[in-house]
Amino acid sequence: MFILGIDEAGRGPVLGPMVLTGIVIAEKDIPLLREYGVTDSKQFTGKKAEAHRNEIAKKLESRFPFVTQIISSQEIDENAKQKKTLNQLEQSVAVQIMQHLQWDKAILDGATLFKPLCSEKVQAYNKADQTCMAVAAASIIAKNTRDQYMTNLFLHEEIQAYGEVRGKGYANVATEDFLNWYVKQYKRLPSFYRKSFQWKNF
Repeated sequence: MFILGIDEAGRGPVLGPMVLTGIVIAEKDIPLLREYGVTDSKQFTGKKAEAHRNEIAKKLESRFPFVTQIISSQEIDENAKQKKTLNQLEQSVAVQIMQHLQWDKAILDGATLFKPLCSEKVQAYNKADQTCMAVAAASIIAKNTRDQYMTNLFLHEEIQAYGEVRGKGYANVATEDFLNWYVKQYKRLPSFYRKSFQWKNF
């Protein structure tokens, strides 16, 4: 049986994209994922662990069929302008992923979020990245893709003057400090800020 796991990274940040990944794993290959060290991507904290996660992601991408969709901050804002929820956007992207891959059973992370997509072949669970290896593999690729995207984003010349941007774009003090600096420096918000988030005074 071929299992499609789907998970996202970056649903909650105020900066940067949301990334969804679907990856197809044959049941016979699950022991191989354990050998790789596949687990919930949230377990990889710190630079050394993130480097290890990057190595695992590369192994997964080279061996298994997968699709990654990057939803920009502009797309997220446009979705909000159309009075659509983030849930609807994520469901739509998940459907696109399912249509692009061959699988027998799909497992998605988020029982309430993906309930509208559930059927005999499609199941959704909370914390599926902790119980399903295919979903854990998807979470690793999604998280790794988003982190690489953000790293490249912060290499832009106009941001280099700030120095290292911490906080990974989430609604925290580090991100607030960066946005305050950016607005003071350029008299505008960065293009990758999610205006629909309406965070603090930004």
